[in-house]
Amino acid sequence: MKNILAKAGNALLAGFVWLAVRLWRGLCLVAAWVWSHTVVATYNAARRSSDFRRGMIAGAAWAMVAGVLILATPRIINWSGDTMEDIRVPVINPAEPRHVTVVRAERSKLRGFNKDILPHVLEEYNTYVGNGAWRTGAERCLQQMEMFRRAESMTLYPAALIAGIALHESEGCNMAAKDRMGGRGWMQLTNISVSRHVRPAAVMLHLPMTAMEHKTNPEHNMLVGIMVLDDYERRLGSRPHGFLAYNEGVGGVRRDAREAGWRRGRPLPTVTDMRPWLALNTRYKPRIYVPRVLATALMMKRLVDGKPLVRLDRVQPEDIPGWDPRNDGTK
Repeated sequence: MKNILAKAGNALLAGFVWLAVRLWRGLCLVAAWVWSHTVVATYNAARRSSDFRRGMIAGAAWAMVAGVLILATPRIINWSGDTMEDIRVPVINPAEPRHVTVVRAERSKLRGFNKDILPHVLEEYNTYVGNGAWRTGAERCLQQMEMFRRAESMTLYPAALIAGIALHESEGCNMAAKDRMGGRGWMQLTNISVSRHVRPAAVMLHLPMTAMEHKTNPEHNMLVGIMVLDDYERRLGSRPHGFLAYNEGVGGVRRDAREAGWRRGRPLPTVTDMRPWLALNTRYKPRIYVPRVLATALMMKRLVDGKPLVRLDRVQPEDIPGWDPRNDGTK
């Protein structure tokens, strides 16, 4: 009889584990079960203990920890399956227009760039076109434009914008590029930044998670990087802040905004408004990251359009791919 009960208990535990993996609600149930048993067991132990007060304090502490885990579970587990409908990060299926409609509706809520950043983009662009190494890198990225166009069809991000990010991050679409923070490949992915973004990229490629080679395969690396950027943009409600977060993380952007006078509950200050304080932060150079990415995107757009990489006197918003998120995926 004891063996039967033990096997039944193991089967029940295995069922809870499976449910927790498949559904975040299942993990909530497990956490609630652990929480309730912890409270009851601690209370009973405290009653038997000579130090009742200390036992109750310990029980309350355990209950608080378990309660926080219950509340945090939906944020930790942000997907519940392998289908496009279940994944919170927007995934495009060109064969199904409703997916395109959903993503465009998400992008229409994002704030775009302000024109006050254009002089900085022009400055960085003219610097790049005068550098032979960057021109060579842009030509190397141009040879991979077919891959960038496939990525555009799956993500709605302009191909020239994706190519510009890859050009800037890896200095010329170089999969061997690696920085001191552990970033690798075209999009300089780190293990921390991609942990929750590999799955939607795998869905777009119709591949299992185990087949993803985002550290060595340029297309996989590129799509995972785009999913990271898309997630940051939606979390911050802004494309320029999403770009800045790609460089220093969402927490870094909010920290910089607080230093610039931002308070929770208010819209984030523009990237250019944050520049005076960001000028002091020279470790990752976020002050110039966004203008530089837009400058490399402008370089790639000119190459795609068959225009020469020459110094310019001015830049207009329509010259820069991805300037307005509402226009993503439109011709």
